[in-house]
Amino acid sequence: MVVNALRPARRPSAMLKSRTAVAGEHVANFEIIALGISMEPTIRHGDTLLVSPEIELAPGRIVVAIHGAVWIVKRLVEEFGVLVLRSDNVDEQVSLDDVEVQGVVVEIRRTV
Repeated sequence: MVVNALRPARRPSAMLKSRTAVAGEHVANFEIIALGISMEPTIRHGDTLLVSPEIELAPGRIVVAIHGAVWIVKRLVEEFGVLVLRSDNVDEQVSLDDVEVQGVVVEIRRTV
């Protein structure tokens, strides 16, 4: 899945504000628009993703990264003791060594 139109977060959710206030940390979140279907059904084409660059990477989290010149969204999984990025519904995998991680998805917004 690729992403489109990086833009600053205008209004993080109340839940995120609450977690940030409790933790006492400043988080420079940003929003992106998902393009493609490789992360369906979790993330659909056109969903808005709120991304935090300060969340620690861990298996199972969804990550936004730059691969070459393309922004991608993949799930972080551990395979044979190595962390890799993988699509949810297609057999696509990218090594962490080949990307520049931008942050972890903390919220998915969808218009119905």
